[in-house]
Amino acid sequence: MKIAQIETTVLEMPYTKPLVTATNNFTVARGLLVKVVTDGGLEGYGYSDLFPRTGETPETARHVIESVLRVKVVGEDLEDLVRLRADIDHTLTGNPRAKAALETAMYDALARSYHIPLFLMLGGRYRKEIKVIKMVSVDVPEAMAEEAKQLVAEGLSLKLKVSGKIGQDLPVSPPCVRRSAMTCSSKWMPTRPMMPRQLSVWRKDWQITVWKFLSSRCRGINSTRCGK
Repeated sequence: MKIAQIETTVLEMPYTKPLVTATNNFTVARGLLVKVVTDGGLEGYGYSDLFPRTGETPETARHVIESVLRVKVVGEDLEDLVRLRADIDHTLTGNPRAKAALETAMYDALARSYHIPLFLMLGGRYRKEIKVIKMVSVDVPEAMAEEAKQLVAEGLSLKLKVSGKIGQDLPVSPPCVRRSAMTCSSKWMPTRPMMPRQLSVWRKDWQITVWKFLSSRCRGINSTRCGK
């Protein structure tokens, strides 16, 4: 089963509401869809989400795949994936998301050729369900708390975004939003920690201030007993 053709398509999917972070204001998800077609007519698909801060865009990924990597894989046997991956890395440094989209498409095509699910090709099933995490966009505290309530009521986990401005971020620190979220749903797991994942956006002295603030508001990071 040989690779006969590679196609790339830039996809743009508008957000229902902007996603505001410390470094970006996203209104659309942009990525690259890669299709690998075999000489037997089978198709495999791969996708990568791409934005400038990752060092890649849909346009650069498309150029890399069509101008550099295509010649390395077209005409090659799908079962030689390990060697093909080594050749790709030897040919091109970096560009991990472009490589991932192409590699996933090749794995998908290979799995289809054996009539097995892709998860078996990747090592087997680890879980039957995947917990969905929703990012809470940077906003005023009341809006973030209200969004957190709605998401927790839907059974989702939260990932809070911060602005990098300590005065704006402290009122929406994880324990405070967590306390608000807990008032609306019994699905929330009290022992599950909520950590400020982007603490590094603050200066070192601000980081110390944040941790002192969290300590004063809660009996430990995992606690739900926050002061008002």
